[in-house]
Amino acid sequence: MSAYLKKGIIVWILGFLSFLAAVNVFNAVMHGVDKNAEDKINPYLIRYIMLEKIS
Repeated sequence: MSAYLKKGIIVWILGFLSFLAAVNVFNAVMHGVDKNAEDKINPYLIRYIMLEKIS
């Protein structure tokens, strides 16, 4: 495996993790705008989506 391929894989993985972090920030902002300060906070975006689909 060449060094360029390894660097490319690492860049894609870090890019995907950065995308997940940005989606989580967007979710937190939307939650803060949509809900009251006294509501229960759900910090786990993926778990929340999965529970919505199961229910």
